Amino acid sequence: MASSPVAQVVQLLVAASSGDARVRSPALQRLQELESQPGFVQLLLEAYADQAVEPQGRLLSVLLCKNVVDRQWQPRAGTAISAEEKNAIKDCLLRLVKVATDGGLPHLLELTMVLRRVCRYDFPRQWDGLAHFLLAELQAVRQKGFGEGALGVLLVLHNVLKEQASKRLMTARREFHQLGQLLVEPLGAVWVLKLEHMRQLLSQGSDGLADDRLWRLSRLLDGSFLLLLVQGFAHLHDNPSGPQMIQLVREHVELLLAFLRTHSQQCMQCPFFLKNLKSVLKWWALLLHAHPLSFAQANVSSVLHTSVELLKTCAGLQVNSELRAWLEGLLRSSLLMLAHAFNTVAFRKGPQPAHQGQVLEVATACHSQFAEFLRTHSSGELCELACHAALRLPLEEVQEWLEEDGEDQLLGPQSQTELHTAGEACIRALGQDPLGQPLVEHIAQRMKEELSKPPAASDPYDVVCRKDTFLSLLALCQAQLKPHLEFQVMLGFFAPIAALVPQMGKQSPCILLPVRLCSVIRAWSAEIPAGALPSVLQLLQAFLHSDSPKAVRLAALSPVRAMLDRFSDSEVHYRRIYALMVFG
Repeated sequence: MASSPVAQVVQLLVAASSGDARVRSPALQRLQELESQPGFVQLLLEAYADQAVEPQGRLLSVLLCKNVVDRQWQPRAGTAISAEEKNAIKDCLLRLVKVATDGGLPHLLELTMVLRRVCRYDFPRQWDGLAHFLLAELQAVRQKGFGEGALGVLLVLHNVLKEQASKRLMTARREFHQLGQLLVEPLGAVWVLKLEHMRQLLSQGSDGLADDRLWRLSRLLDGSFLLLLVQGFAHLHDNPSGPQMIQLVREHVELLLAFLRTHSQQCMQCPFFLKNLKSVLKWWALLLHAHPLSFAQANVSSVLHTSVELLKTCAGLQVNSELRAWLEGLLRSSLLMLAHAFNTVAFRKGPQPAHQGQVLEVATACHSQFAEFLRTHSSGELCELACHAALRLPLEEVQEWLEEDGEDQLLGPQSQTELHTAGEACIRALGQDPLGQPLVEHIAQRMKEELSKPPAASDPYDVVCRKDTFLSLLALCQAQLKPHLEFQVMLGFFAPIAALVPQMGKQSPCILLPVRLCSVIRAWSAEIPAGALPSVLQLLQAFLHSDSPKAVRLAALSPVRAMLDRFSDSEVHYRRIYALMVFG
């Protein structure tokens, strides 16, 4: 046994992981020499599958196997695995994956990573065997139900689809479309089987909700099916069963939300349920973005109403720090759902000239359903929801931001988070033509309210936060507001904020307002008339004063730079602005 090739390579692997450099270095050098020799990948797979090999050696074998495939599968520096050996490796992988999914081998995830590396180069065009394997395994799950091997099969399938989705070449996308046609029926049948099981589970009460294996399986199956729908079709509405599948996914989304609503205590204690829900809502938004005309049967109005209700429910939830990312994921997906809907031309304006036949019918239906949604949810309501969910900053985050040093304070708190950018995307989408007027009217009404209540240093944080979100709206919606709002009118709102700066302590949350005001001036810099320039420069000079809080001074430099471009053709104005920048 000691002299067998498997034993020798295992000894090298164990030595290569040693903490002693005198042992590790020669072992690594020998492994590098073996890597380019024929049969080395199969030898590693043999070591992984050998039950006589110690557990550490089996794990190291499969880990190195992935790296060797990555380096040697494609011709590099004159070395590559031969076509004959590649076929032998692929056959061996399928045999091992089958045994591992049935529970006969350890480290299935690591073995699946080896499979993914081969898929990167050869699937689906040069590996029909894997497609046949997946079809056979899905058929077995469909017949036998979700037994012990089902979780492993879905893990393999999920990783194969994720690898295919990561390819960006057009040929790979067309291959994914062919794969979608091949897999959608068998995978959809298994997914529907799971959906029926979930329905029964909801009707039975809380029994079984804490089963982590169930939610692991659900997450893999949902992720695989939704990924296939999103990227496996050029136009899902052209598929005869496409709209029906969207309808079923909508029912599944509502089912998961019903679990959360009716059994919140059990669900919140089940990590894989939370991951499953977050993942499904993410893919649900991507599905609307990729295939909006497939939503006619699911009813666009009802779909968007669910997103609105989720925003209303979750935006004010107080959760611990461990669940914060999960909650923000739910809010982000709901905001993107609305943004994608408002960005869809056929929803806003109706059928387009290219729409003919059945596509014309579904575009007409979607436009009508979207109009129904707008009759029950105004742009102002949706704008306020987005502000509350994504732009309204918790006090503790503002305090953390104030404690930061240097340029970390420049952009303001939360300016780079995915939730914040999703909120901005949603608000911008609300102003799309021909729906921009209601949003403009809402912001105009907000301006009247804010002008009637000048800020004070003693304002509670809720008031500061409300004014901060309004300033964000002025910057975000500049394009929509520009034809209706003169810059001089905004100066009346700016002046009271500027007057507060000398009264602000270094840790006062009110600092947020002048910082946000600088982003508004930057956004509107191209529209500043020459007559308003002295007032703006006076305001910014006060911000740049050495007694001003550091965050305010940093923020004030940004609009000054923008105004240099705006007034570059006027020597007098340019000199005044440049002098201010030097002063800053």
